[in-house]
Parts: sequence; C-alpha cells; structure tokens
Amino acid sequence: MLASSVARFLGRSLPIKRWAHIAQQGDTLLEVVFPWREPLGTLTPASGFTTLPLASAPAQWVFPTLPFGNPSVRRLVHALKFGASWEAAVQGGWILARRQWDRLRRFPKPIWIVPVPLSPARKRERGFNQSTRLAFWFLVALWDIDPQLTPSFSLCSSLLLKTRHTLQQSHLRDHTLRIANVQGAFQARMRCPAPPPTILLIDDVVTTGATLRECRRALVRAGFRRIRALTLAG
Repeated sequence: MLASSVARFLGRSLPIKRWAHIAQQGDTLLEVVFPWREPLGTLTPASGFTTLPLASAPAQWVFPTLPFGNPSVRRLVHALKFGASWEAAVQGGWILARRQWDRLRRFPKPIWIVPVPLSPARKRERGFNQSTRLAFWFLVALWDIDPQLTPSFSLCSSLLLKTRHTLQQSHLRDHTLRIANVQGAFQARMRCPAPPPTILLIDDVVTTGATLRECRRALVRAGFRRIRALTLAG
C-alpha cells in the first residue's frame, strides 16, 4: 500500500520530532501565504503531554489517550480538526504511538490501521480528513519507535466508507441523538480476509463512542472480529 510505504520512508529518514519541527514551519508558511487562515497559536510540544493521565474509555475495546478536558489537549485537537495543522497531525501521531505503544505490542498481528471516514460532503467542506492525517503520522511514529515490529502494521484508509452525511456529533448533546445520527452510516468495502487482521480504528476524539460503535458494527457485518480503537483524546 502506497501510504504505508511513504510512512515507512518518512519514519526511517528522519526522527518524528524532526518532522514535527518541519510541520510547524509549514504551518507558519501557510499562515503567511493564506492570511485568512485561522491562526493556530503555539501548540504544546508532544513531550509536554507525557505526564497527563490516560483518558477514561467508553468501552473496553476503545483506548483514548489524552483527557479532552485539558486546555492544551483541546487546543491540539482543534488545530488538527479545524485548523488543518500539519504540526498537530504529526504531534498527535507521535503522542498516540508513544503513549499506546505497550498496548499496541500486545495486539494480535497483522494490524490494519483504519481512520474513521468523513462523508464526501464533509470532506469537501473541510478539505481533508483529520483522522487520516493522524493515522498516517501515527504509522510514521511507529517506524521511528520500532522498525522491526512496525512492518506488521498497514494503513488502510479506504476500508471504511461513510455512506451518508450526518450532523457533527459535537453539536449533539443528547446521547440518544448521537446514536441515531450515525446509525447505519458506515460500510466496509471488503470482506475480512484470511488470516484475519486486527482492525485498529483511529479518530481524533471519543466522547460517547457512538461513531466508533457504528464503525465497529459495519466491520463486524463484513466478517471482521478483532477490532480495537485508539483516539487522541477522550
């Protein structure tokens, strides 16, 4: 897969911290070239999140990383999701890989990294999928951490499809409305192969877990059974 090959090349060519510095310079340049972009401000370095406790999980198979209530975490997620920040994507991938590495090593291999998809309308509106960016730099960081084990990880950005447009979950406060909003909104593009991989869903934030549960249901319908999820915040 091309994305996995590119991630391997980047992970082997420079340390992930160096890529974060390059991404920061890129964001600064974009703000100069496109001054109407929302200014991102200064993000907390990835190393500044190492002492934060892991966030609580809404389900046993979901593993949030950083507590979303922390102001620095909120700023990082906002920059990733709404600011189109490459620095936030690189930092987020590094944080996911470092903070979750002990757990990742114990997951059955092979592992397919699957970002939660956006609807075509939402992707056109935003111009990118923040979960895909996060998943890519997560894989780059894995190559930086352990190049011997990482070949068992592959980035599968097209495995899941969002079949209809939905409201943004963050705009819905009621848990029942969140469930109804995404019900039946996802579909797997292929059946589970043999040997069966472990699916690792990647998303920026989890609150009630409604979106991840719908993604899981779509994958189960396609025959996948080993499904986990990592999120940057929760």
